[in-house]
Amino acid sequence: MLSLVLAAGAIAGCGNDEVTAPTGGATPNGRYVGETSQGMPISFSVNDGTVRDVSFGWRARCDDGQVHANSIALPGGPINYRVFSTGGPLETGGIAHVDGRFDGARASGTLSRRRGSAFRTNCRATGIDWSAVWSGDAPPAAPSDGPREQTAA
Repeated sequence: MLSLVLAAGAIAGCGNDEVTAPTGGATPNGRYVGETSQGMPISFSVNDGTVRDVSFGWRARCDDGQVHANSIALPGGPINYRVFSTGGPLETGGIAHVDGRFDGARASGTLSRRRGSAFRTNCRATGIDWSAVWSGDAPPAAPSDGPREQTAA
């Protein structure tokens, strides 16, 4: 996921081929790439008023006393009045949630995850701020299989 953030940054600064974000009107379709207040990646796409395939990283000190980090993918949801919300139960027993608000080609919000994790312990990462910027047009994303957390190795 970090490579996606770096690749998007490289695309945005390519001289004459620089991507120019649309202004005003509806939330621009395309890919949004950013970072959380924990320095972890977040990305998603927008297609025709719907946020799709939200992916983010998280880090937390868990009930086993260890600091664990992982990534979560959520399916997304509709954008209403420049606001969206997505989340739900994960196959690990955890619950993840992302809220966001668009301001032109920028988005920001908060995210959280709590309860069970792929590390077989409860992990709580709440009140995490995030921000992302439009990184260019992207083909429409296929709907995801639902909320999921990466399996621990």
